[in-house]
Amino acid sequence: MTQKRHDHARMPAALVGIRVVHRKLIFLARRLKKHPAWGMMLSATPYVAACIAIAVASSQIVPINMDEFIAYHPIVCIFYPLNALNVYREACGLYDLDVLGTGMVLPLRAFGYLGSSMSLLYFPFFLLWRDVESARLLGCLLLSLQAFCIAKLFRFKIWMTFAAVWAFFPYAFQHVIDTGPLGLQTTSVFLLYLLFRNWTKTIRMHFLLSVALILFFCLWTKMVFLWLLPGVAVLFLLEMIEQRNTLFRKKNVWKIARQASVAAAALFLPLGTLLFSTTPGSPSHRPLLAVLLKSEQYGWKELWERFWDLLVTFRALHPLEATHRVFEPERLMTAFTSFTTFYDVTVFLAPAAFCVLLLIALPLRVSGKKLLRALLFHGLFVMTFIIIARTKAAGSMHHAILAFPFLILAYASTAEAVLATECRTLLQRLLRAGVILLGVVIIAENLFLYGVMFTLRPRTHDDPSKVVVHRILYDPLPASEYIYVVTDWGMYYYLGLFGERAQSVVYFQPVNTKAHIAELQSVAAAHSRKLLFIYNSKETADDLPLITATVPAAECGAIPPGAVWRILAQDVHTIPGCAQAKL
Repeated sequence: MTQKRHDHARMPAALVGIRVVHRKLIFLARRLKKHPAWGMMLSATPYVAACIAIAVASSQIVPINMDEFIAYHPIVCIFYPLNALNVYREACGLYDLDVLGTGMVLPLRAFGYLGSSMSLLYFPFFLLWRDVESARLLGCLLLSLQAFCIAKLFRFKIWMTFAAVWAFFPYAFQHVIDTGPLGLQTTSVFLLYLLFRNWTKTIRMHFLLSVALILFFCLWTKMVFLWLLPGVAVLFLLEMIEQRNTLFRKKNVWKIARQASVAAAALFLPLGTLLFSTTPGSPSHRPLLAVLLKSEQYGWKELWERFWDLLVTFRALHPLEATHRVFEPERLMTAFTSFTTFYDVTVFLAPAAFCVLLLIALPLRVSGKKLLRALLFHGLFVMTFIIIARTKAAGSMHHAILAFPFLILAYASTAEAVLATECRTLLQRLLRAGVILLGVVIIAENLFLYGVMFTLRPRTHDDPSKVVVHRILYDPLPASEYIYVVTDWGMYYYLGLFGERAQSVVYFQPVNTKAHIAELQSVAAAHSRKLLFIYNSKETADDLPLITATVPAAECGAIPPGAVWRILAQDVHTIPGCAQAKL
């Protein structure tokens, strides 16, 4: 012991310090390994890695659509100071709100009917990875979070639910290429269901506060979340009924009342603040409240007569319509009529029919409750879709897909019932085999759709040439010397969100008079910059000869003549990428 102390004393002070730190780190690592969060992080690693791989692959396979980034408009305007020069279309500050008319103006909206909540959620990803892949990664992670919730709710293995949700082509595609945005709202259905279950079992405040927070963020994101609230309310009632003997004990009544009051305040105070905030300079105009009150709906008779002709119904029943924002699936609709019919039968009708048959054949004491719950979820899916279809403004696939979480819950509940039951009779075994076969068929259909996706043609405004243009302009030299003038729909949010910090991107559509050019020249001169125009050569309303002669400007020679997205710029020869870019 004496010798050991003597050796220790002769060590240099720095070495002694290193040994102490080393021991502390080992001790800390051992403690962390025993902590539940550590195990959770380790188990999540392969799924996060898979999400990153999918996000990267999708950016190479699926064209970029500007609406994927519409929810991040506040980042476009705040992170890039000179993007504030855009006082034209989708101007910075256009969607700001005066909080309750107090004069405190904040960027609480990203678009006329979109809140800026998704910008808060995405901003950390944006800081870590300032490119398209990070936006798509967020969608991948939200979909994977749904898989985790389903696994917890129905006691499945996570890898099974992860594979299942990714195998559902229209649902997965809409989450990765999220033009809604819908990822937060669909994920919230599963999160809320899990929180309802935890709260009814424990009656702990933080679960109910989490419910209030999620509801607020979903409504702030987009008021269409109201479509989902009846179904979400039924999920809550379902869990209340399940735990009624515990919940409604006398000692719990006041506890529940207190928690409900706090949660209600946490939801309605910020929500009311949003709804009653005004447009700066217009104290009588409350834009989010106006969006809520002006929503037009079909009458029940009119809905009955028009239901099968509605665009949202058409898209829900045609799985390739999940791609309609970026591809042209209508070219394949005639050839795929029989497949689409078979797909709709297997995905929407057959699972509900099997639920009824299983309810008759399987022992009720084992699987009856699960199958009844599955039928209820099917009913919630139909109810939610009818609520969506009744809204006249609903017409995109990202509207229809909001009903699908209830369909997925129905699938999960049916699978839980089948897996939990020991089939003894021939009929029971046949029905179980039928359910498994149906699951295999549904997965095979969706994998086939993934293959078909590779044959679809991109829409003109999402031509891959926009990536080439972006690559040229994502450069310190042009970003600091030019004002990028986007003159056509399809490029502004993409170029404005991902670029050099010094860039200035404005959206001026169209540029077809000398007055337009003079105004842009004035702005450029005031900031000692030159003008660079990004335009759609196939669908432009710009006067290109006028721009070329007046600015003057020339084409970026590195972009081939057949490309859709093109660049016109002053002193174009000084832009490095214009001598190197290739399609």
